[in-house]
Amino acid sequence: MVDSSELRAKHDVSFVNADLVNDTLDIPEADVILCNNLLFHFDEASAEQLVEAMVKHLAVGGIMSFGANAKQVRMSGNRDDTDYPEWRRRIAQKLQAQGIEAVLYDTARKAPFVFRRVS
Repeated sequence: MVDSSELRAKHDVSFVNADLVNDTLDIPEADVILCNNLLFHFDEASAEQLVEAMVKHLAVGGIMSFGANAKQVRMSGNRDDTDYPEWRRRIAQKLQAQGIEAVLYDTARKAPFVFRRVS
């Protein structure tokens, strides 16, 4: 993680060390939420909880990404019982009902990984 006062001052970047699922956070809505190469380490229910918690902090017009590179997905311990691309398709359907659309897809897996809040 890069965290320099110069970077924060220039780009209005802030870092918060918190449990998004369990902590009550008083933070502004985010224009960008990056959660790449993380969710596939969780079981589906836990990953879905984390995505729902992130969505609460996403501003209208904001972008949220939760992609995974193929090598890390293969190395993940839960690959035996979780179809990560299929999970992304299911969560995309749930997010769409909340005004969040899929805008970028992993073309090899045809699974969304970048989303934008439209309402």
